[in-house]
Amino acid sequence: PNRPLIQQWGALALRNMCYGADAFSRDFDERKQRVANEGAIPYVVEALRAHPHHAGAQEAGAAFLAELCSGAGDSKHSRRKVAADEGAISAVVAMIRAHKDTASVQETGAWCLSEICAGMDSHALARQRTAADAGAISGLVVAITTHVKQNGVQEAGLSAIDSICS
Repeated sequence: PNRPLIQQWGALALRNMCYGADAFSRDFDERKQRVANEGAIPYVVEALRAHPHHAGAQEAGAAFLAELCSGAGDSKHSRRKVAADEGAISAVVAMIRAHKDTASVQETGAWCLSEICAGMDSHALARQRTAADAGAISGLVVAITTHVKQNGVQEAGLSAIDSICS
């Protein structure tokens, strides 16, 4: 927990574990759910909180959470709820505010908020309100206006605002 590079590499490894199907997982969603069931979400959120000034650890943690909360299966809703309940939304908003000048962190943070806040499940409105209350919209507007020539920031930022306001 005290070594940001280890947290960064760990989050990237977890993100990579969420990709693809294998002999043990028939599809992406099953693989993601297995990672979530092992308790990865609270550890990654804690790493985000523990290393707020390390852009690499922040970006990797947000990338993992975004990948974990995406997907076509219904279990993504429970992963989104757990991420929100563990404080991922406020941690990612803090990341966006702390790393305003780093476009890749802004893009990944926006993508993460977009995935966590997306949906129309029974807990979606609570996630969206949490993001709005945490200042996500103003943080995303700053990201979009700061990185006007970065298409990825523009797309992810607008997608996140759409997910929060839907």
